[in-house]
Amino acid sequence: MPFVANSKYYCVWAWKGEYWNLGTGAEIGIYYTDDPNQANNGYYDIDPDNLQLHVMMNVEYNHIPITEEFEQTNWWVTSFTPLKQMPKQDLIDVDILFSFASISPHTGLNSQFLPLVLNDYWDKVNVSVYNQDDDFDYQLIY
Repeated sequence: MPFVANSKYYCVWAWKGEYWNLGTGAEIGIYYTDDPNQANNGYYDIDPDNLQLHVMMNVEYNHIPITEEFEQTNWWVTSFTPLKQMPKQDLIDVDILFSFASISPHTGLNSQFLPLVLNDYWDKVNVSVYNQDDDFDYQLIY
């Protein structure tokens, strides 16, 4: 989910599937670049000390929980189980609650991200406003 804030280019990236020998699971991360050409080519950097997401992740395989309410604040949050190898992609269900937990120079991300969510900016992404008064601002289901 790419977006622009404070003249920087950001991308919230979410993925599910099998991660080599880690097994079945999901991940979400946040990345940025100052260079529009890099953003257009899908190349972003990390800032692990200042650019982070606060995440609660639930992952199920065939309606059986793999991860329940796994909560972490980091630039990249993952949850996998080696107990399930070679999954069928359409049987993995992921429900992530997240909010921006970034500090300078990555402030004000919510003010640019929220209007995109409200206007269904990303065609194939099911992201919605969760609860602006709670610990989590957005819900991503995939």
